Parts: sequence; structure tokens; C-alpha cells
Amino acid sequence: MKILVLDPRSGDSCADLFVVDFASGASDRLRLGYVPEVHYDAAAGELAVVDTELPQTSGVPARYWLKCYDLGTLRQTRRHETPMRPMYAGFPGRSTRLVSSSSGRYLYFLQSEGIRRYPEEDIFRLRVHRYDRRHDAIELGDLVVDSCLLDFGPLGGSEDELFLHLSCDFPSTIAFGKFPAPGLTLLRLEDLPSRSHSPRETCGSWLARESGTLYCVTGEGKIYRVRHAEEPALLLELPLTPPRSVPLHHLYGGGGRLFVGVAADDNERSLGLASEIWQVSLSHGTVASVTKLPLPVMNFVTTPDGATLIGVNPYATTLYLMDLGSGKPLKLMDDLGVSPAEVLLVP
Repeated sequence: MKILVLDPRSGDSCADLFVVDFASGASDRLRLGYVPEVHYDAAAGELAVVDTELPQTSGVPARYWLKCYDLGTLRQTRRHETPMRPMYAGFPGRSTRLVSSSSGRYLYFLQSEGIRRYPEEDIFRLRVHRYDRRHDAIELGDLVVDSCLLDFGPLGGSEDELFLHLSCDFPSTIAFGKFPAPGLTLLRLEDLPSRSHSPRETCGSWLARESGTLYCVTGEGKIYRVRHAEEPALLLELPLTPPRSVPLHHLYGGGGRLFVGVAADDNERSLGLASEIWQVSLSHGTVASVTKLPLPVMNFVTTPDGATLIGVNPYATTLYLMDLGSGKPLKLMDDLGVSPAEVLLVP
């Protein structure tokens, strides 16, 4: 297995991707553009990246790219210019705007159409496009959403059906659509006003791709189970007492369990850090255990069997592996890059 650690270098014009060997800890480095998002396409066996090329001189527009790399050699295999993509500053936490279809034929990505002006209010618009590996071409889509977005991806084995986990104008809402057709079906998980940004709003999701089941968690610890064309079900409400809460994107799954990162106080949550991992049994819908982390993490994943946690802390420039059964650290790299903020695991 390989561990991929994305380092946005605290907002520099370039970023680094570290490829770490799971067993030995040896690492290689791949230089990327500004504020990249990274996805491992298991079916195609390639690493996919969207990033931005910032101009070196004034008056020259930025350029936006979809790139693919061979993970063994880190050699670039594909490169296509794309429309303007949605970006954010600072630490990414988790890449959520680039995803592959189940077969690996398509890579879905998003275009930012900026702010749409309406008489009542201003709306942030996103459009979905995809790259077709078979024809080596980009297909421009008609599927649009007028909202911010937390996550998106394909549903189960479908090549064309997508989910979009929305925020801002549609808080705690899952949208379902089909590429390239326009139109979305909206499913509300919590009845919240637009741009509420309260702990009740869902702040992270994880898709069990085999079953096409999406799990969403609120900042206050409610976990919803969502399937297309079904009413959402409340799986569990974690017994969190203030000031404990769930920061953005702190939800992952493996080995029949969900892993929820919990911040111990408001300071941790404001930094996007979690210092506890709450393990939830998917079969029973109960809390199986709570693990205190030796160092808070901004982003984490687990091995497929749920036995090992891999987490990163950009403030301590640290990557570490931890045995979730015993709670003991297994390996630590405490001088990794400038701001290692996201981690992915490649089986």
C-alpha cells in the first residue's frame, strides 16, 4: 500500500504530493500546481489531479488543468485544460471536486461559473463536466447546481448517476442528478434556512460505493443514511456534549464501521482538527468505541479493514499511523513538507 499526502504549502503558488510507502516509510515527491485536488482512480490505476497554473506576469489569466499520473513512476500520462474550477484557500482537508466512475472510464470534475446575479440574492453556481478516457476527450455537461458543495460522486455501479452533498443555499441537502441531463432531485436531511451554518448542518459524507449508500454527519453528531429514491434514515446520534463537535469532513468508513473525528473543544473545531475517533458499527448503529488520538488530525483515512488509522496534522507537519484496536501509534513522520493537510490510501 501507498500513502498519498497532499501539502498545499500554506497557499504557495505550487503544492507537493508525497507518495509514502506504507511498510518502509520511504517517500517520493511530486510537484503540483496551486490548490490541487487529488483522486486515486483504482479502476484505471492512475492518480488524477485538478489544479491551477497561476500566471507569472500580470495581465495573464490563470489556467486550469486535469492531469493524470502513473503512480509507480509519477510520470504524467494525460493533461487537459479545463474551464475555471472552484478553488479555496489554505488547507484543503479533503479533495471533493474530482471523482471517477466505477469503471474508471470517466473522471468527473466541476466548473465554477462564479456568482449568478438574481433580483432576490446572489447565487454561487457550479457545473459538472467529465473526461472520457475511452475517447480521450472532455464532455461538457448541463448539470448545474446553485449552491456550495461539500462532496460529490457516482452512485454505486452507475456511470452517469451522481450525488451532490450541498451546503450554503441548500444546507443539509443531498442532490441527485444524471449526466449530462439538467435537473436535480433534492433530498433534505435537516430543515434549515439557507446559509445557516449551524452545528445541525451536515458537514461531511462518506460513500459506501458497493451499496450506493451515502452516510452524512452533522456538526452535532447526527449520522444519516441516504440512498437514492428513499427517505433518509437517522442511523445514530452520537452522545456528544458541548464543547465536543464534528469538524468539516471528519467522516470515513471501513471494515463495517464508520469513523467520526470529534473535536474536543471550539479551538480544535475552528482549526479543523479532531482529537478523538468515534467508531460506529454499521450493522448495529451503535458506538463501538472511542479512541483518543496522540495528536489531533486535520484529515484521516483508515485501511479497508478499519484496523489502522492514517492521519495528518499540518500545524505539526506530521503524518502518523495508529492501531485502532490498541490505540498505539505504529509509525510517525514528524517533518513532512510545509503543511501536510490531506491523506489518501492506495491499496
